[in-house]
Amino acid sequence: VKKLNRLGNDWVRAALSYPFDVLLVQTYGDCEIFNQVLNKKCAFWVPYCYNDHLFYPRNDVQKNLDIGAFFKLERHDHRIAFLDRVKKIADKNGYSFEFSDEYWGEAYAENICRPKVMLHLSYCGDIPWRLYECAASKTCLLTDPLSFHVERLFTRGKDYIEYKKDFSDLEDKITLLLDNDQMREDIVENAYRKVQNYTWERISDALIYPLL
Repeated sequence: VKKLNRLGNDWVRAALSYPFDVLLVQTYGDCEIFNQVLNKKCAFWVPYCYNDHLFYPRNDVQKNLDIGAFFKLERHDHRIAFLDRVKKIADKNGYSFEFSDEYWGEAYAENICRPKVMLHLSYCGDIPWRLYECAASKTCLLTDPLSFHVERLFTRGKDYIEYKKDFSDLEDKITLLLDNDQMREDIVENAYRKVQNYTWERISDALIYPLL
């Protein structure tokens, strides 16, 4: 705990002040850090999971939007510039584009089914909930490069598509996906099959209940 407290991780100090038998962490690799600090083997990695009663393919919702982007602007220094670039790309090519900063609840779950391509810009390459939500909703995700061992969960180029960190190929990737219906369909089907492993019920049954 002292090692982590020196780094200013107040949330870690608060979390470890509670009595617990099992500690579940969402970022792959953090369990090793906690186990070293605690000198125990009580921390386990549990991947993100999603509510399949909320996120699912909605056959009554039409794919009537070319590009969607649903996220908060103030949480990322580059998201406003990113949206400006996307809008120029959409205007130049005649793509329909919609932005919303509402990304929770029933309305969002329905709205996420509308775009043919959903755009994402991560905070630091972290694995986003949106990857699960889009996969479950059969919407193709186009995002900046993801890390944090995302390859243990999803496959780049097959379950989702990445654009370069400097946005230099963003227009090419958007055009590629919108011009190739079969490619886009293959991606969403691959991701949909993969994400079935990460429902709340599946993760609880496979990982959490056995640990407890």
